[in-house]
Amino acid sequence: MLMDSDILLKAPIDDMFDDQYTAIGATDSGMNVYGISRLIPFLCYINAPECRRLGLHYFDPDRAWAIIGGKVLYGKHYDTGASFNEDLKKCPQARVKHIDITKKMIHMGSGSWLWKHKADEWLTQNAWLWKEEPTKVALCGIGRQENRYICEWLDYYRSIGVAKVYLYDNYHGDEERLADVVQPYVESGFVELIDVGNRNRAQCSAYEECYAKHRGEYGWMLFFDIDEFLRFDGKNIEDFLKRYKTGDVLMVNWRTMTDTGLVHYDPRPVQERFTGIMPKDVCIKYPWPENLHIKCMVRGGLGNIKFGNNPHNPVSPTLACIDVHGEPTPQKAFSEKIIHDTMWLDHYWTKTAEEWVNVKLSRGYHGDDHYTNMIRSQSDRNFFGVNERTPEKEMILSALLFQNHKTQKIMEHIAKTPQGNDQYRLEAETGYLLKSKLSGKTYKAIDTRDLKRWEVIEDPDYVKPEVKTEETKTDSLGKPKTTKRANRKEKK
Repeated sequence: MLMDSDILLKAPIDDMFDDQYTAIGATDSGMNVYGISRLIPFLCYINAPECRRLGLHYFDPDRAWAIIGGKVLYGKHYDTGASFNEDLKKCPQARVKHIDITKKMIHMGSGSWLWKHKADEWLTQNAWLWKEEPTKVALCGIGRQENRYICEWLDYYRSIGVAKVYLYDNYHGDEERLADVVQPYVESGFVELIDVGNRNRAQCSAYEECYAKHRGEYGWMLFFDIDEFLRFDGKNIEDFLKRYKTGDVLMVNWRTMTDTGLVHYDPRPVQERFTGIMPKDVCIKYPWPENLHIKCMVRGGLGNIKFGNNPHNPVSPTLACIDVHGEPTPQKAFSEKIIHDTMWLDHYWTKTAEEWVNVKLSRGYHGDDHYTNMIRSQSDRNFFGVNERTPEKEMILSALLFQNHKTQKIMEHIAKTPQGNDQYRLEAETGYLLKSKLSGKTYKAIDTRDLKRWEVIEDPDYVKPEVKTEETKTDSLGKPKTTKRANRKEKK
């Protein structure tokens, strides 16, 4: 392997070592004012045994511009790599692979020793390039209003050998925060908590940010939601993933879990409560089965990846995607076949009817007609697409959606005005205040995305104004004098 002293690597070069080729690199005219091309000496692979067999010489002292005093031979300007490339073209047995070396290197120019501060910075940032290839597994996830479920999720992934969890907390306003319950995991070093509160469409950008920052530290990075639990044929995920020698992105199918006939929340783990499995081929939101959905794992050490608007898998066109059997698969949010062996994700999507609506309301469904109808249609299509329809579940959904006394009370004692961007301006009527369920603070008016976060209370400082009434005259018996009696008295 040839590499100039002013070259710093920025990507792995393993793919440049291939004995099937005589040389691997890039060609250009370089310094050559007479147009003869050269194999660029900055970074290239020379198959020395193959060159000896074919009688090729990379370094020809009779045609090396520097050694012969900068002379032009035969009307051609030879420098390092030029004579070799010319001979390669004349040898039909020689096989040359042309690559874009700019993706693999930084040319410091004038010698990297002149730019020591830049070189030191680069060495620090890219030490993973020459260290032993990492095998540890990290998990990246983002959560909002998940405090009931987050500890079980973290405990499970720690139990299967995940080394680190990068957890993004996407709370909005005065919502509960993941930091309230995950602090012990942060203190132990298992979790790094990143605050992205009030950021819209935060999931994909969080994934991209996490991978860009930590891609060189892990063999694989998993991108899963807090209702997704990975199952596989083994006990340790790091050991299991060593079987995948090829592929950049590993696609894993959902296996959607039902409510197992439960209707109310209880504090048991979701894995204990929900053991029912939705039939594999059920179609819910699309004309193809719900379980064709995939989520992904991305191999470490790649370039920056992009998820676009799709949190299921990256959309970078150069990535090679495989299924859990190791077979190539298209790069999209749905697989071509459902695989529920080897490895899959148990997806606890709906949980119970009570949790289904409460989660929807807590994430910004205001309780007005538009959002209530949206939840009702989603319940009919999504919730009952996964779970068996029963009168009890329908009654619970109906009660939560249409007979929520807290929502009704808010609607009775506040005036609301749409503010745009899914926000409302709430103003309490005279004699009442808006109280935050989280902080306990009270306000006369507030901008909010979710009516459910507020309750209406009576204003303790409100003084009801006295009602003034007209005074009436009374006679000696205490009876009020009327105009008719007064007129009769005057006539006498």
